[in-house]
Amino acid sequence: MTSKRQPEIVIKGARTNNLKDISLSIPHNKFIVVTGISGSGKSSLVFDIIAKEGQRRYFETLPFFARQFLGKLNRPDVDTIEGLSPVIAIGQSTSGMHVRSTVGTMSDIYDLLRLLFARTGVSDKGVLLSRALFSFNSEVGKCKHCNGIGKEEQIDLNKLIVHPEKSIREGALAPTLPNGYIMYSQVTIDVLNQVCEAEGFDVDIPWSDLTPAQQEVILHGSDKIKVPFGKHSLESRLKWTGIKAKPREEGHYKGMIPIMSDILRRDRNANILKYVHSVTCQVCKGARLNSDALSVSVHGKSIAELVKLELNELKVWIDANKWKPIAKEIIDKIVSKIDLLEDLGVGHLTLDRSAKSLSASEIQRIRVANQILVPLSDVLYVFDEPSIGLHPEENERLIYHFKELVKKGNTVIVVEHDLDTITNADHIIEIGPKAGVNGGELIFNGAYEEFTKSKELQEVSPTYRTIHKAKLKVDMPKGTTGKSIKLKGCSERNLKNITVEFQLGKLNVVSGRSGVGKTSLVKETLLKAVQQQIGIDIEGKVKLASHENLVAINKLIFIDHSPIGKTPRSNPATYLGLSDHIRDLYASLPESKERKYTKSRFSFNNKGGRCETCQGAGKTQIGMHFLGNVDLICGECNGDRFNEGTLEVKLEKRSIADIYKLSINE
Repeated sequence: MTSKRQPEIVIKGARTNNLKDISLSIPHNKFIVVTGISGSGKSSLVFDIIAKEGQRRYFETLPFFARQFLGKLNRPDVDTIEGLSPVIAIGQSTSGMHVRSTVGTMSDIYDLLRLLFARTGVSDKGVLLSRALFSFNSEVGKCKHCNGIGKEEQIDLNKLIVHPEKSIREGALAPTLPNGYIMYSQVTIDVLNQVCEAEGFDVDIPWSDLTPAQQEVILHGSDKIKVPFGKHSLESRLKWTGIKAKPREEGHYKGMIPIMSDILRRDRNANILKYVHSVTCQVCKGARLNSDALSVSVHGKSIAELVKLELNELKVWIDANKWKPIAKEIIDKIVSKIDLLEDLGVGHLTLDRSAKSLSASEIQRIRVANQILVPLSDVLYVFDEPSIGLHPEENERLIYHFKELVKKGNTVIVVEHDLDTITNADHIIEIGPKAGVNGGELIFNGAYEEFTKSKELQEVSPTYRTIHKAKLKVDMPKGTTGKSIKLKGCSERNLKNITVEFQLGKLNVVSGRSGVGKTSLVKETLLKAVQQQIGIDIEGKVKLASHENLVAINKLIFIDHSPIGKTPRSNPATYLGLSDHIRDLYASLPESKERKYTKSRFSFNNKGGRCETCQGAGKTQIGMHFLGNVDLICGECNGDRFNEGTLEVKLEKRSIADIYKLSINE
């Protein structure tokens, strides 16, 4: 198969985004690094041209019947691409992760455990063993109470009772409206007072002064007297014109929690979710499975107990037991997976760990492991900055496995800034020299040895200059200011009762391999301790014995890897607030006023102005097992996000979609 394939990928006239009509050849069966400063055009070349064209060609091999449901996958803006192998692209995205996805399901180890339990499990309940029995996605296996999620949503009293020092009438409860009516109580404040008086108290006593039994009346109801339901009194209803006031329905006061819980079960609307938190399912205790599945054991452990083990602990358990021939092939596959994941630095993860809680780096390494163990050849693998979040030792192992993929007869292309990755490459492609309109040119394309020896690159290649530059010597102030935050007895997750100091007025760095406790120390301990100190509500308690000098902090800014914005439709313009000004501008145009278009018409988050086919996203996303998530341009709006009426309003011959396509400088 390899002999029939062209020895290289030949690209002519690449113009996607800021690429300036570049042409180049890329060799097969090499470890290739595409580098350049941020915004230079690296991702445009690798993902928007090479990966997307590979995905498009794969789609064309599908039957027409299947393709008609997938949507439109546009051809990249390039003259020709020849010699392209089947492409598997693995990016940094954490989107598309289902609420049910775990380390076990992502790595396929959980599927192997299900097969192991179906073949070798024992139960005293006489259940019929099958793989489906151990799936929290199947009707026969999942816990019916939580629907296989392992958690259930409950009304959070801390979010409901926001001013305990105030009385109920004054607004102790968060859903209190300015007129005194308490949403979800179903009665007026005066009627609620009648209920309270029947129970021996009233609505004018501060919440914190009420007994638990009295608070229980407000929250869970009373059967002492029957009262009329409704938010309006009879007097106010009699004032309505054109409406005949009917007698209100009467009954016992139901209590806010039962009413809110009932609404939550029927409709998870945003108003209710403000007062909700997730707790472990009281039936399955977080195991996600029903009692039949949990009754089955292998060597004395249920599948729910095994998924709580770290991967390295699971391997120890496997090694400690003897296995029947029927289980040997399954066990060998599980051990191979664990060995590889340990080598990639994620052996500390548990199989029940939610995929949504993983970093982009951890997700990417699990995906890499899945590909390494699949015996494929003549495949083009594309990775997006896989070194992010890795300790240098872990990155070294990742590079080793990339080269193992090459040895199998594959081609690996990595978009990277990391010097260790660059200096281990067989072939270098640099795009630049700068970002945006000042980038998009081919600076270098050739073997790494040629790259390091090419002295003419000194003037045009930031990468060349960085590689040859002596290590920077940064003059840092000597000593300390004497002021520091001290955290004593940190014990979150795997932290072993440690004491740590963070210097004030200094740059502090927390380092270490994946899973050693960096996030537990910074995000789960320091961050929460500071939030608590400055009056921000936090969930749970900070696992900390004591702290010193936190009072020196009066403001906290926390920046992590979370995507910007609240929805997949968010972009830099919405995040920075520029879109508000753009929408104001378009709403002020004479044509908008003539059509009675308001500012909301020009939002791709709102109905009316957006394209409803893609709901303003401009694309649809399809999850493909090997190809990853594939973005398809919306066939209705062609990626413009807005409907035809909205796009007809022009500012200097540009629609609002045209404005969003401009770079910041433009």
